[in-house]
Amino acid sequence: MRARWSELDLSKERFVRVRRRVGGFEDRFSGVLVASTPDWRLYATISDYIVPDGVQLVRTRDIADEFESPRSAFYSRVLKAKGAHLAYVPKIASFSLQDFCIWMMRAGVHGVFHYEEARPGEVRVGLIRLVSAASIAVLCVDPFGVYDEEQTIFICPELTRIDCLGEYERSFDLLQEKQTA
Repeated sequence: MRARWSELDLSKERFVRVRRRVGGFEDRFSGVLVASTPDWRLYATISDYIVPDGVQLVRTRDIADEFESPRSAFYSRVLKAKGAHLAYVPKIASFSLQDFCIWMMRAGVHGVFHYEEARPGEVRVGLIRLVSAASIAVLCVDPFGVYDEEQTIFICPELTRIDCLGEYERSFDLLQEKQTA
């Protein structure tokens, strides 16, 4: 079964500004809330250059603030003017961390895996190879595009954020497509 995508017209959506806090680490981003559960939230994000920049799945408990961006109307107008108003988001019937990871595995897209509490400041990039209720197995790739020989196991409760479909992750997708062609 192939993974399915949906187009989201960002020019018709309400943008939010999100501030996350995990331990001593804090980050911010702007985007559109796509799906939400008590444990996880999925956002279609935009970059500082005001272009769609993939999706972020973030742990709900790490969200310190979420409010409508005062630049929401501006973002919509700029995205429409650039012709960059469509974001591609996962089409998932039910929604959980495992559902999202299974979608990524079927789509064959790279993700950036964050686990700020367990290993502050460390992230890994890779392709999901196996998903269970307790963990996910990822074939990781280094910043030079070289894949590890063995898969890395991530314990689900340690994951705090997963990014995919953005420009950075898409760079690894393109390299993999060239290598397998």
